[in-house]
Amino acid sequence: MIAKTSVAIIDYVKKFEHVIWDWNGTLLDDTQVCIDSIAPLLQEHGLPVPTVKEYRDLFSFPVINYYKQLGFDFNKTPFVDLADLFIAAYSKNAEHAKLFGGTEDILKKISELNISQSILSAASQKHLHEIVDSYNLTDYFENIYGIDDHFAGGKIQRGKDLIRNSNINPEKTIMIGDTDHDLEVGQTLGVSVLLVADGHQSFNRLDSISDLVLKTRFL
Repeated sequence: MIAKTSVAIIDYVKKFEHVIWDWNGTLLDDTQVCIDSIAPLLQEHGLPVPTVKEYRDLFSFPVINYYKQLGFDFNKTPFVDLADLFIAAYSKNAEHAKLFGGTEDILKKISELNISQSILSAASQKHLHEIVDSYNLTDYFENIYGIDDHFAGGKIQRGKDLIRNSNINPEKTIMIGDTDHDLEVGQTLGVSVLLVADGHQSFNRLDSISDLVLKTRFL
């Protein structure tokens, strides 16, 4: 049986020919892992650790802006050093991240509808391939596009690469993500965008910028 979440999302995607998925916060439920991974750095710098609610109100792309919002002083510790330390911690904690409930069901259902699928992520290409493969999901995707570093600056250029290097028709494509950056990327690429607000940004933030937002996938 397809989970209720899958039914809700499929209602949006069934009229399209291709789905571009974001990964972190959209297919992978890693919000708490991200908080747990940044917490030691915050504590070391005498900064408060955000709750999930606070995190969703603060998180943004490029990630350097999020670090500024958290209160880090780059004159004391450069952003690249903080990012390296975060990624090291995230890599250790990643085993605690799980796919959102119903993820494989929905990927399978969309595939059965002859709708092709891709991933477009601001995660590093190497890490992205490894983690998608670790969940045995690789075969669901025609394309898996990450970026060439781990500084999460954004993915607009990689989205352009995806469109250019594939047979995807933007007018018949929908992107599914969990942040305002996903909306920005989708608008730049000329594709429709569905936002799901149980990942890295809050419903209020997403609802203020888009008419196509699910408050949660668990309907």
